[in-house]
This record gives sequence, C-alpha cells and structure tokens, in this order.
Amino acid sequence: MQLNSSFIPSKKLAFTDAELVSNRSGRLSDAQRKSIQRRYRTQSAFSMFFLAIIVAFGLWFLLTRQNYIVGVPLLLVALYLGYAFVNLARISVKDLRVQAVTGALEKEAIVSDDHTFYYFRVNDVLLRVSRTVFDDFEDSDDTYTFYYVQRKNDVVSDVATPLSYEVKAKKA
Repeated sequence: MQLNSSFIPSKKLAFTDAELVSNRSGRLSDAQRKSIQRRYRTQSAFSMFFLAIIVAFGLWFLLTRQNYIVGVPLLLVALYLGYAFVNLARISVKDLRVQAVTGALEKEAIVSDDHTFYYFRVNDVLLRVSRTVFDDFEDSDDTYTFYYVQRKNDVVSDVATPLSYEVKAKKA
C-alpha cells in the first residue's frame, strides 16, 4: 500500500517513515515506545495521587469522625482501585504488539455532558483520536490501514491507540 502524498503524516498522527516501516512489521519504533512509556508513567502518577486522596478521606472519616459508613466504603474503593492501578502498571510496553486494520474510515464524535470524544472506526476496530486529527481527516471512499496498539487487560479503556496509517485512494 502506498502512502498518499496528498496527506502530510506529521500533521495527522505525527509519525515518520521509519515508524511506519516498524509498524508494518508489527513493532513499535524506539520513539513510539518511549512516548507510550511516558504516557503510562503519567497515567500511573495521576492514578496514585487520586488513590492517595481517597485513602486520606477514608482514614479521615474513620479516625476523626468515627464515621464507618463513609470511611469503610472509601477504603474499599481505594483497595479496588489500587488493585486495578497495579495491574495497569504491570503492563509492559515490551508486551505491546502493533496490530493493523484495513477498511473504510468512519468518523464518530460522542458527546457526553461535558466532553466530546473523537473516534475513527475501521471495520470493527475503534480508534480514539484527538479533535485535531479527527478534523484533519476528510470523509472519503479511500481505504485506510491503521497501525495501532491496545493494552492487554486495560480496565480503563478498551479503545485502541493509533500509531500510523496508510491510505489507498479509491480508483475513479
């Protein structure tokens, strides 16, 4: 599949030709691996901070207020979340395998109360993208191949992360 020269990849998903070659062979490039590791570390740090706040409130209710009805459930929630966060942190970037999906691109925007989530659907694979990437892709009859990774046992989200893509323009 040839890369369509009418698209500038760096403005879409920020990947290089070398990364595309790595993704085609089912591997992450070194730069992609480092970027995903940074993202996972950031998510883990925020998760642990959130967990510490829940524990602090649970202990505060138990020790100062002696309110077991609120304190115990908060600590149980913290225990469950701690287990989930530890499992997410165990996932190694080395375990990630690049997968590919080819087909027509469908764009979906899902609006919640205070946020809009942007997705590409190719066949049955849902890829979460930024609004900028979402807006950059135009509706067309072209066939796309997206290369993506998806965490195993991801309890936060089962949505895949797109890495790179190729497009084959439909012949007129």
